[in-house]
Amino acid sequence: MIDVMTKGGVLMWPILLEAIIGLGIIIERGVILYKSKIPTINFFNEIKENLRQGFIYKAIALCDSLQGPIPLLVKEIIKNFEENKNVIKRESVQQIIDTICVREIPKLERNMVILAIIGYTATLLGLLGTVQGMIMCFMKVQEMGGVVNPSDLAAGIWTALLTTFAGLSVAIPTVICYNYYAHYINRMTNEIEVAANELYNFINLQFSNVLKNEG
Repeated sequence: MIDVMTKGGVLMWPILLEAIIGLGIIIERGVILYKSKIPTINFFNEIKENLRQGFIYKAIALCDSLQGPIPLLVKEIIKNFEENKNVIKRESVQQIIDTICVREIPKLERNMVILAIIGYTATLLGLLGTVQGMIMCFMKVQEMGGVVNPSDLAAGIWTALLTTFAGLSVAIPTVICYNYYAHYINRMTNEIEVAANELYNFINLQFSNVLKNEG
């Protein structure tokens, strides 16, 4: 390992540092996003059944038992419905959606910008290492007066190839994970809107004294 790092040159160390940081963020974000995932269909079926039977506190307890923005969203809508004496308005639901998105989505996106930077700069560091290796080769050719053996250029070639390989090895999985996580978060944002509308429509149909949004 040390021999490879030495042959790759000084740029191998920042690439290694980015690999360690990137791996840590990938694991940490993966755990957080996994915990935010819930069985949405089963969750909503239980919520609807509890509300249908009037078990509002049981529905709230179910939301408290789960993590992620959707259970929190459902809990806030139910609490708003209860506090306003079984009355709910579209404006209130939209306000809850906005509050949840502003408060919870940034928690899911935490450190994502660092992951994007690593995916971008690891490639550039590898490219920089390639240029460095080529410079080393041409400097050797000049030093030897144009008469060189392949072994004389080995150091420069090692630097060029190893840094390119290392940079791409870090950048490729990092970019893949970043885009997967970003897609997941975008989908979660859309699911918040869908979940809120579904619950609002259910409450409107289930309870005759719900005030519908005018206009």
